[in-house]
Amino acid sequence: MLRVHRYTLSGMIKFPFGSLILQYGGDLLLGLSMVLFALRGQAPEWVTFAFANVLMFVGVMMRIQSLRRELGRPLPLILMVAAPFL
Repeated sequence: MLRVHRYTLSGMIKFPFGSLILQYGGDLLLGLSMVLFALRGQAPEWVTFAFANVLMFVGVMMRIQSLRRELGRPLPLILMVAAPFL
């Protein structure tokens, strides 16, 4: 039987490897943010500080969502967006 995959409330695609994609994507964003931090002084300030911080936060949230999905308790999108303001 063919299964149709739907989007969850948190915006993540439901399929067996969804947690791995979140984990590896989060790792990729964390690594990219470290490269941007290393470029301080050679690249514009908004790239090396503001954009790198955003990438780091999104990467960490992706890793948290990946672990929570493995536990069967994913966070809703509203909590993930509201987290930096709490």
